[in-house]
Amino acid sequence: MIILPSQKTVELMQLEMLLPRLMRRDPNFQQLDDLYGKVSSGYYGESTLDYYINVIDLDDAFIFYGLRLPESDSYFQIDALLLTSKTCLIIEAKNFKGEISFNHAGQMIRTLEGTSEVFNDPLAQVYVQKRRLQRYIKKLGFAPLEIHPIVTFTHQKVLLNLEAHDSKAIVVNPHLPRRMEQIFQKQQQHNYSTKALAALVTHLKKNHTPKAYHVIDKYQISPLNIKKGIWCPACKEVMMERMHGNWVCPKCRKKDQNAHLTALREYAILFHQKITNKEARTFLGVQSSSATKRILHHPKIKKVGKTRDCYYMLDGLI
Repeated sequence: MIILPSQKTVELMQLEMLLPRLMRRDPNFQQLDDLYGKVSSGYYGESTLDYYINVIDLDDAFIFYGLRLPESDSYFQIDALLLTSKTCLIIEAKNFKGEISFNHAGQMIRTLEGTSEVFNDPLAQVYVQKRRLQRYIKKLGFAPLEIHPIVTFTHQKVLLNLEAHDSKAIVVNPHLPRRMEQIFQKQQQHNYSTKALAALVTHLKKNHTPKAYHVIDKYQISPLNIKKGIWCPACKEVMMERMHGNWVCPKCRKKDQNAHLTALREYAILFHQKITNKEARTFLGVQSSSATKRILHHPKIKKVGKTRDCYYMLDGLI
């Protein structure tokens, strides 16, 4: 049973929405474009886990994707956690392309197109997650649970060289189901009752804390470098124009009455979930306050206040 489904992080959504609007003259453009490539690659790798995890029978397993829990003054995050009454699996996904090898110094080397890069050993990373999860469960007063870490490489064009790394915990995606079955078959003793397991699952779900992220504030992006308006959903090349109560693309002539809802959702994720009529006019590129008032009149948009100081809540669009 999937308790926490795989989904895009706020960081990824903000980068997806910001980059098409960010002018190339902005000094952060290239850095953010590179960051987007890294973050989207990681998300793609994590999103492939669901298929391979569900190859085997997991009727009695509770599955969390991207679980992020508080511990002391920080947080730790697990790409995929599988919890049963017998055991627990934590899976770290790595979406690397090229040849991957390991040395005896605890480093991972990726060689791609003749260039080698050094990274920390992902198995060491997942062992840290294991220890933190063990401490977390212990502090809650639950019985100890054997935790098995696995690192899976998700890219189809990865070549693993494990000569210097004697571990069955490192696999490629197609071999993940087999490794999971081997672990489950060895665990025959029930460590948790149905009631205790349900209590732990409920606690983990309740205390999942998605990471807050504000790309515009973090990189101090000037509003002058962010393009305003509504992207055409068809050609995605120019901003649409408001004509007779409709949105029309001046290039491909695509018409869409509700194109503004997508733009307002972007505003809510990039800036604030609260917006005024004036802010909406500026962001959407609408000159008329009365037209903007009609645009903001929508079942998923809540108006707060009745005077000129009123504002609108966009959280229903997220």
